[in-house]
Amino acid sequence: MSENYTNRGEYRTYKMLRQLDKRFPEDKFHIFANLYIDSDDNRFPNRQVDHLVVCRKGIFMIETKYWTGAVYHNIKLADLLRMVGVGKDGSMDGLYLVKRLLPKEVMQQGTESFTMCIKNPDNIQVYAGDENPIN
Repeated sequence: MSENYTNRGEYRTYKMLRQLDKRFPEDKFHIFANLYIDSDDNRFPNRQVDHLVVCRKGIFMIETKYWTGAVYHNIKLADLLRMVGVGKDGSMDGLYLVKRLLPKEVMQQGTESFTMCIKNPDNIQVYAGDENPIN
């Protein structure tokens, strides 16, 4: 089987899955990498799965990320504002701070959940919608 990896995280995960396969041969691992699954509603792009593992213990779909820094997963703008103190005493200092420091994509999320990866103040990534791993 030929594995096509687009990042280090996927490759490292594959190596770890192969080690599990060697350590537990009785589980009969079948590891599939970088699969594309057609959607039934003709959505484009179709869904991509980093790893699909079929073994005696079950079927596992694994989404792999190779992120560094502080990762905040499945958060909402309201939760973030609460963390920085918006609304506790009626002051809006926290809102000013969020608007100044975070990318505009954070303020555009409304009530939707998103994932945010902060490497440093100048390198903040926001993953929302179909890019959000939870989706």
